[in-house]
Amino acid sequence: MTGPVPAAALSALAEEYLAFRRRLGFEMDKPGFLVRRFAGYCDGAGITRVTDQAVLDWVLLAQPVAPSYRWLRLNAARGFAIYLHALDPAHQIPAPDLVPSRRDRPAPCIMSSEAIQTLMEAAGRLRPELHAATFQTLTGLIAATGMRTCEAVRADDSDIDPAEAAMTLHGKNRRDRRIPLHPATLEALAGYQQLRDRLIPGYAGPSLLVNTRGRRLNADQDAPPDTARPAPHLRRHHADRLAERRRRHPGQPPAAPGSHGTHQAAAHLLVPASRPRTAPGRQRPHAPSRRPHRRQPDRPRTTGGEAMSDLAPILQGFFRVKLMQHKDASPHTISSYRDTWRLLLHYAQQVTGTPPEKMRLAQLDHELITGFLRHLDTGRGNSARTRNNRLAAIHSMFRYAALHAPDDAGVIQRVLAIESARTDDTEIPWLTPEETAAILAAPDRSTWAGRRDHAMITVLLATGLRVSELLNLTRADARIQATGSHVRCTGKGRRERSTPLDPASAAVLGEWLDHTSGQPGDPLFPARGRTGRRKLTRDGFQARLDKYQKTASRDQPSLAGKRLFPHLFRHTRAMNMRIAGHDVSIIALWLGHQDVSSTMKYLHADLKLKERALDRTAATEQQLGRYRPSDTVLDFLDSLTAPPRE
Repeated sequence: MTGPVPAAALSALAEEYLAFRRRLGFEMDKPGFLVRRFAGYCDGAGITRVTDQAVLDWVLLAQPVAPSYRWLRLNAARGFAIYLHALDPAHQIPAPDLVPSRRDRPAPCIMSSEAIQTLMEAAGRLRPELHAATFQTLTGLIAATGMRTCEAVRADDSDIDPAEAAMTLHGKNRRDRRIPLHPATLEALAGYQQLRDRLIPGYAGPSLLVNTRGRRLNADQDAPPDTARPAPHLRRHHADRLAERRRRHPGQPPAAPGSHGTHQAAAHLLVPASRPRTAPGRQRPHAPSRRPHRRQPDRPRTTGGEAMSDLAPILQGFFRVKLMQHKDASPHTISSYRDTWRLLLHYAQQVTGTPPEKMRLAQLDHELITGFLRHLDTGRGNSARTRNNRLAAIHSMFRYAALHAPDDAGVIQRVLAIESARTDDTEIPWLTPEETAAILAAPDRSTWAGRRDHAMITVLLATGLRVSELLNLTRADARIQATGSHVRCTGKGRRERSTPLDPASAAVLGEWLDHTSGQPGDPLFPARGRTGRRKLTRDGFQARLDKYQKTASRDQPSLAGKRLFPHLFRHTRAMNMRIAGHDVSIIALWLGHQDVSSTMKYLHADLKLKERALDRTAATEQQLGRYRPSDTVLDFLDSLTAPPRE
């Protein structure tokens, strides 16, 4: 069925959609729950047609949550919108990147045998007895087999095969697999089954793990009784009074506070409240006791006949809505984009004479942007990579402006057509073992600063951390133990990883921790001060390296001609691993590279690998000559030469 259909409650259409998906073989457990929540939200707000704004308001309604959960809400609502769009094209399909799908990937927490035993003992103290036995068995089964929690709760008694000492698991996407079981695991499962059958007389259900009511354990809802959430309590007796007072059509239910369709407006930080012609929906918020003054849209107020800038609200929406809310960008990304637009607006003011608060988007045309890029190259002496980073920030904002300034579509398209500059791939610099030893011997270890700097350089050489990762380490991130010493850091893309330390580096870092004191959250390498809670800056670390380079150059003159910077130690760690014969995939894992292609540069920089390939090449004794064709046409083509360039 295609074409417009009569408008119906979205909750009823949601049930039809879920039934249709289940007939196709999809379980729709969590997506079904989210689809029902979205349909109920739309019905409560009086929304009969799904729009991008309605989906975005509902997705952002759950605060604070992880970005991955917001993406799950968007994915569920988007699937429902696709189904509705096939029935009625008036329903909009939201973009898949309306909210960020990037997950914060923490490093896995690997529990020791002692920690697992402590957890099982704590589960054994739960009451009633069956509840304790169920969670003890669940914990032990996951620890012994590595199965998922959902696979454990889906298990039946018939899935256990004592004769083969194996168990069948029903995994994700209906994929079954068979795993072996240790005899101790089989004995523990048999003991739990006997206890379950004794505490639940006449139990004949197929489930292996059950709750106190004899039903299958639910991975999401079954929790210990002391962690149950209390029922919500409303101070007022009438729920409709919780919604804001506003005029609505007869029969329309009151909207929830902050829901879609309310008249609450957000203030603009970049637009003065007294300025006229603010974008629709972005006027200055009124006092709650006063009704907003409604003015005619075709008769805008003016001040001295001068139209207000349209760049300010778009620029604010780009930073506050797209970067901070939708993309959940990191502070480093926001700072980089902020600096780019600060430089661009200063340059545009010098060229056009228009202050930033009055500048219009149409003034930032192709000629002005290309002139700004030339200014970065010639006036500021930036490299091609910095120029490309600035251009990427400009392109990102103009792609956002394309949805909010359709009148300037021509200007936006010409700016987006500006291409990035070609960059030169330079040779990877790194330190030789002699230069490394000279740098490590440069700090004066009899002083507090010298011991700190020696420990910092040692950790850099052993782990290959980025300078931002090193300076953000806390005392709790350093795990010094008899075996398995390592440091935990949060790298690019908010990905956490653990990097092991060799015994010599672990001894140096352990000595530094023993000679200093502080809280677990204090910086591992603080700046000079009384409290020790202030992080060392990049400039401060670079100043220390410049000092030690002069000292080490006396023993190793080759260091005088090199530029010593923190990332050089990262290159040195990678090249040492490459020379030792490690594969590039291992180096990428060590350095925290998301893509192995980023590590291929160390393969090209390995000169010894090329020398070994040259040694295996046998020299030929055949005399080489040039082939000369006898055909006159080929002779004519060979005689042609390219004209000289003027």
